[in-house]
Amino acid sequence: MLLRKLTIGIMYAILFCLFGCLAEPSGQSDPKKFGPDPDPDPDPDAEPMSAAFYTLTGAHLRDEAWPDAWSEYSVFVCNASLPAETVATAKESRPDARFLAYTNVADIYNGSLANPYWAAFHAAFDSTLYVRDLNTDTVVRLFGADGTPGSGHGYFVMRKPSADILVAFHRDVTLAAGFDGLYLDNCTADVPNWRLDLLAGVSNRVDIDNDGVADPQTIIPDVYGTWRPYYTEQLRAAVGPDRILVGNSGGALEDATLNGITLEGVGDRFDVVEASNIFESQRAVGTAPFLGVAWVTTPASDLPTRELVPAVNGLHYGFIAE
Repeated sequence: MLLRKLTIGIMYAILFCLFGCLAEPSGQSDPKKFGPDPDPDPDPDAEPMSAAFYTLTGAHLRDEAWPDAWSEYSVFVCNASLPAETVATAKESRPDARFLAYTNVADIYNGSLANPYWAAFHAAFDSTLYVRDLNTDTVVRLFGADGTPGSGHGYFVMRKPSADILVAFHRDVTLAAGFDGLYLDNCTADVPNWRLDLLAGVSNRVDIDNDGVADPQTIIPDVYGTWRPYYTEQLRAAVGPDRILVGNSGGALEDATLNGITLEGVGDRFDVVEASNIFESQRAVGTAPFLGVAWVTTPASDLPTRELVPAVNGLHYGFIAE
């Protein structure tokens, strides 16, 4: 168990250096402490810290150490393509945990057509729904693109057609596998400036609604701001009150249809008080039970997250395995 976490922690620290997109750690950087294991000198009267794991795959579930090596996690964000029998086995072995299927509100992963789930997804949500660069007549890919043609994940701006298709697909296909709910990545209150800046750098002529006519990029925040709330409202109406819906909000978001939100990098991007206020604001308006995650994205965010989690009921320490 300790060796597995130590290895993961070291790999993750290496990834920080390779990608160069995160600030240099300013706090604790010991990889042995970069995870949900207790502090070296724990308070014997303290409750165990609730933890969430990202991302659970079939390989984890086939590991001979499953489920014992993952006993500290009570929430799992899962690969959405896990088949029903695999989800059932996971839930049988960890009936105390919640399993959420990973989905996205802006970037569509390239999942292989050889996988039945992704074949069904891409048949329902095809490339006509993505933003297109009219200069090259190609799908715009902002996240994960490395310069290789076709690399990266297709970008779309939430509109009514895309929202309706996603709602029906997740209701009828994703959740039919037995997941307890959905994890909605990039579920921000507003379109982040970094995304708009990237898009402007990709093309000066983009089509967001598949009519073949260039759309002013300045309309994207209003379009998203109208249809993102519509999407979560329709999703909640479709899946019912008992499914767990959690949005990775990247900041403040108050959405009555969500059970909770997640933040990345408490201690880096948000201080502890600010993060606590953001989580509590969502809890005040959201669907019960509240479920939130503070994802530890750098070694420097580890200790602030440990400070925050016990103070917010329903909040989990988030460990990213990739």
